[in-house]
Amino acid sequence: MRHFDDVNDYTLDNIVEVYENAERLYDNKSIDESVREYIYSTFEVLDNYPKGLPMMEDLIDDYENEAVDENGNLKIKDGEQAVCLARVEDLFSSPRYNRIRELRYGNQEKHLKQANGFLYAACGTLDGYYRPNQKKAVTTKGNNRGSKLYGVTRDPNARIPILLKFHPRNRSIQEIIRIESNDHNMDANYRTNQSGDHKFTSAYYAGENWAENLHSFLKVFDVGIADTLPGAKFYCPSHSYVSRARSIAPNKHTGDNDIYVSRFLKAFTERKCADDIQGNTIMSGTLFLKFFEKNIKDVDNLNGGIDSFADAIDWAFNNVANELKSINPNAKNITQEMIIAGSKEYKKHEPMVARWVNLYNTYCNRLKIKGNQENAIPLDSNKDIEDNTWNKFMISSNPLVQGSLYSTAKQGMKWM
Repeated sequence: MRHFDDVNDYTLDNIVEVYENAERLYDNKSIDESVREYIYSTFEVLDNYPKGLPMMEDLIDDYENEAVDENGNLKIKDGEQAVCLARVEDLFSSPRYNRIRELRYGNQEKHLKQANGFLYAACGTLDGYYRPNQKKAVTTKGNNRGSKLYGVTRDPNARIPILLKFHPRNRSIQEIIRIESNDHNMDANYRTNQSGDHKFTSAYYAGENWAENLHSFLKVFDVGIADTLPGAKFYCPSHSYVSRARSIAPNKHTGDNDIYVSRFLKAFTERKCADDIQGNTIMSGTLFLKFFEKNIKDVDNLNGGIDSFADAIDWAFNNVANELKSINPNAKNITQEMIIAGSKEYKKHEPMVARWVNLYNTYCNRLKIKGNQENAIPLDSNKDIEDNTWNKFMISSNPLVQGSLYSTAKQGMKWM
């Protein structure tokens, strides 16, 4: 719920007051007193603010009093800017164009955990404007950083660097809003965000635990992200999907969170199905191995302990075109694009899982794998849900796509 009924061009919210009252005044559910107490008692400021900067209130005094230097020139003129140190209690934000009332304080807590506290070295400089008609400093960039500093210290006098620009005294409030909101918008919508590779590289070389852990996990399969694993045979452009795949509910027998994604990556890389492994490929393949673990295990055991999944994808990605050339000259090897088709329109993975079912059943049927019956993964409905993995998969799927999953699994990708 957005609480903007009282917002006009002159409305300004104090960063400290919003932090202390966000849930009561603005129904912001990401913070309450327990969150405030946790942040305050757990984290601290780890370094010092930059030395040699003037205090913001001194610059404002000079501007308001039209103070002059030894040469008789104004110390601060209309439209000038200066880097200074502001007290967090002196910083305001405009809910007219900014989201001060909707800050995600849970993200602030997460970022503090990652850094083990508040770092001025990582904070950089806030941006803002001084409004002479209201005699207030208004931030256009940095509300979260200011809130984090206050949350860690609960000290309204805590100092933070800001690049302060002085609105001319004769500038209208409408023009003030336009200029400030444009400054905020340029930061929010027109900056070049880091790519997934750049984010990972930065985190990895900064020694963040999650990046080092993911790097070590993928290194086992000779999979690299960006250039962090020199000489890697395989590349993963969507590392966030690997993290999501690893978080899939653990195997009920072993408790190993990585068991399904590990099996997928081992098979995909050992059989050299592709050099670049797409995130949706990893995620959907991991889900396939989880949902149909029992069926795959039965086929493996009935055929002397083979790895039927690895054999199936090796056949489909590397060999099917040559093998079927005499029957179908147009036969093509499977590609990841065939598996993950439509992922831009529908973000969930059930259709992709159904395509893995088709691939696996087609392999088992065509090669007459022992014990496969009609299908290695039976698609017929069965009232005995406990023994019917397909029913379980269907029940867990989004109702919007349930009706198409059977035909996808039965007919597949029209790839032969």
